[in-house]
Amino acid sequence: AAKLMKYAGWRSVTYRGKGVFDVDYHFEGRATQDFLFPALPDNDMIIPFIAIRRRADGTVMVTAPAFTGGSGPLAARAGQSAAAGMKDGPSSRAEGRFTIVTDGEILTNNSEDGATAHAAGRQLRWDVTSTSNKIPETLIRL
Repeated sequence: AAKLMKYAGWRSVTYRGKGVFDVDYHFEGRATQDFLFPALPDNDMIIPFIAIRRRADGTVMVTAPAFTGGSGPLAARAGQSAAAGMKDGPSSRAEGRFTIVTDGEILTNNSEDGATAHAAGRQLRWDVTSTSNKIPETLIRL
């Protein structure tokens, strides 16, 4: 936790025990290139919490691959039949909320409640639990 606090964007990292951390990370700026988070020091494998991918038409696809429950992000992408074969693996302990605030035009999203008004534009919110079975995603025109 202390090592991560040396890097920009990390507001707080608190170890709760048994491999569980509470993380507050803030990022704002222009989407001039693709962005993956986290890129952790001393770690060569990445299953991103957040992936922002620019498209040629001026839109960005935002996904949160690690914010899923069940058998985790690999099972969520594998489809039902493949995920069934992963059911004996470790289960997710995901718990929290993923929020996007944008002044861009939200074109698509898979949140439960859709976009709501926010002082800075529009907000999308996904509550994530160990039983969540979809990866949060939205397409936004900037």
